[in-house]
Amino acid sequence: MLIEAQMVRTVSNPDGEDKIEAQMDRGPDGEDRIEAQMVMTGSRPRWQNQCAYRQNHGILVTDQTARMSRLRENPEKLFEVFLEVGKPTDEKSEPFILQKYPPDYGDEEVLKSAPKFAFPCNTERTTVDHFTFTLTDFESKYKFGFCRHSTGAQTCLCIVSFLPWFEIFYSLLNHLAEIMNRTDGTDLTVLLRTALADHVPLPNQPVTFVGQQEMFSFTAPDPSKMPSIPASRNLTEYYNAIDTNNMLIIFASMLKERRILVSSKKLSRLTACVHAAEAMLYPMHWQHLYIPVLPESLIDYISAPMPYIIGVHHTVKMKIKNADLGDAVVVDADSNTVITDYDDVDDLPEEIESHLKKYLKSEKVKNSMQGTGDAISKAFMMALVKLIGGYRDALKFQEGETITFNPEAFIQSRPLSMQHFLENMFHLQIFQQFINERLDMLNAGKGFSDLFEREAITHADKLNAQSRYKEWLNNMKKQGKKVQKGSKDIWADFKEKAGPVMTNAVESVKSQGKKAYSGFRTKIGDLKKGGHGKYAHDIPSSVQKWRPPRPSPPHFDPNRVVSRPPGAIVNKLGSSNRVSRLMVNEPHDDTNLMYNRVSMSLLNDPDIQQAMFKSASVENLPHTHTDSGMM
Repeated sequence: MLIEAQMVRTVSNPDGEDKIEAQMDRGPDGEDRIEAQMVMTGSRPRWQNQCAYRQNHGILVTDQTARMSRLRENPEKLFEVFLEVGKPTDEKSEPFILQKYPPDYGDEEVLKSAPKFAFPCNTERTTVDHFTFTLTDFESKYKFGFCRHSTGAQTCLCIVSFLPWFEIFYSLLNHLAEIMNRTDGTDLTVLLRTALADHVPLPNQPVTFVGQQEMFSFTAPDPSKMPSIPASRNLTEYYNAIDTNNMLIIFASMLKERRILVSSKKLSRLTACVHAAEAMLYPMHWQHLYIPVLPESLIDYISAPMPYIIGVHHTVKMKIKNADLGDAVVVDADSNTVITDYDDVDDLPEEIESHLKKYLKSEKVKNSMQGTGDAISKAFMMALVKLIGGYRDALKFQEGETITFNPEAFIQSRPLSMQHFLENMFHLQIFQQFINERLDMLNAGKGFSDLFEREAITHADKLNAQSRYKEWLNNMKKQGKKVQKGSKDIWADFKEKAGPVMTNAVESVKSQGKKAYSGFRTKIGDLKKGGHGKYAHDIPSSVQKWRPPRPSPPHFDPNRVVSRPPGAIVNKLGSSNRVSRLMVNEPHDDTNLMYNRVSMSLLNDPDIQQAMFKSASVENLPHTHTDSGMM
């Protein structure tokens, strides 16, 4: 079976056109093989490389159908092989393997490629340096090579694994280097044998390996947690080297699948920045050339016309011609600079750009470090939640058929400001991989509930709530206008009909009020005259007549018994009366102290009785009868 493909891409320079020819067939060893050839015409340099799995030093040029995650699911072993690689003796020689474990490890591609990546360039180390390279197998799955260079050492310790456990393997390499420095290596072999024989631990599971006198312990990382500072070494290095504004530029460039070149004088900083930048694409994965550190011998890959993320040491970058870079986005991790010919950040939907600028502010990132430390990774993830989190709205299912994705329905379900950007995203492999991976899991009956999905559901609920709120608000505004218009009509009708009625009512109240006021003044005049043609203050007061001289105030005696006078009147007051009584300071008027001594001849007058029983203080007066014996 032979599959041939040809693509012609026209470039903007006047030198000519780039032509790429690709061919995939099954090799004589039964392995699928992809061969690609590119010829740059005109004055530009020629680039001709056989990009076959068996011939490309562990780097695989993937085809357009690549759609799966680049990490292998459920690896059987903690690591594949441990290597000690010797440094080249001169510029013409190549690095070589001094020892390996297990000794029968037989993957020739790894054994051939790993030494070149362990010493990607000829530099002197002044400090211990940890870095990581990647190899790609025939299933497009990554193998990670974790390396340790010692100060002035002529060897490199390397562990190859399918697991991206950077901190754990860096720590293990330090422990192995310590064992090699103080022993003959026997304990090293025993410890590696124990680690290789054990199964891959579950997330958050503590693990301890023991080999004779040596022991190594760690806790398996939780893949559901976002990279954080300082727990993630890669993200910490990335944050220290690149500010958040440049992180945003790199992120936007990856969403356009640009050619991105990163350089640094330190291999640890270089590979950490590449790994951290790619991790910000979660839940998507980079589907093109991905080389965290490129050996100098493979420098021709820099001029490859396909999208890539490649890291090179500073000494290698100095040998690259600007013509070979073309329109690549160039990132210098040492000087915190990004050079690009594009305005990819401005092309982002306004909502996404404003979200990232808001949550990538230095104050928010620093405050996050006192807590979870995941402000950077979460900001990028939430941006993708807003951008592609609604993909579920476009999933179509009919009984007896597989679940499919409807791009048009997805576009229509997104805000208008995002639709143009998303239309362009449909052509990107990172988005196609994301959708196809989700569809494969759903059609296989597998559920998934990673952090992205949970946040997408929460965001969708908020959007629905906001939509309902806006709908209700608009309805209420329309309803309010109708009510307001109706109220004006009702009020006008009310004024027209109620005018005469209100006028008559007012005139009636005035007339009745005058009559009532006149009668009230007549009653008051009679009360003042006391029924005898004299005013009340002209009548001698019986209280003043019979009251004895007031004694001087006695000294207070705490043992004195206070008793109520026999004729005192006690009323039970409600709570409102009690409060009002407490707030009113009544004057000490002697005329109010002895109601039972008021002349009964006045109380028997009908007009006075009627006035008293209508007053507010009638409850304080005694009920008298004609046969009473009171004076």
